[in-house]
Amino acid sequence: MLLFIALANAPGLAPGNPIQNAAIAAYEGIANFLMNTFVYARAYPVFAIMFGYGLVQLAMRQKVAGASRTATRRILLRRNAALVLFGFFHPPLLYFADFLGAYGLIGIAATLLLLESERAQRILLWAWLLPIV
Repeated sequence: MLLFIALANAPGLAPGNPIQNAAIAAYEGIANFLMNTFVYARAYPVFAIMFGYGLVQLAMRQKVAGASRTATRRILLRRNAALVLFGFFHPPLLYFADFLGAYGLIGIAATLLLLESERAQRILLWAWLLPIV
């Protein structure tokens, strides 16, 4: 997955010049089609799923270890706050198209919402499923 993320971000690092050669432009069209089909449409959703899976696994591991809900919430909030902090400094220093800060904010919201009561979790599930139905 990290290779796909690197591939997805590679065009942002490449120098951009207008293509004058028609044959090269055709190859670029093929490359763009392949990137859209196999990288952009696959890498970002799977990376987001992996992020959510990591949050759930960390929370479950804390639960199995006997940690309280408050302690689990504290660990998840600290982890996601570190992502927000990293995401704040990464774009101006290394690469402008960073998404880790956004993941950190989403992780904070998910932590606050998902570590609530089971009733709150059911309401969230139905609020998510209702538009799909």
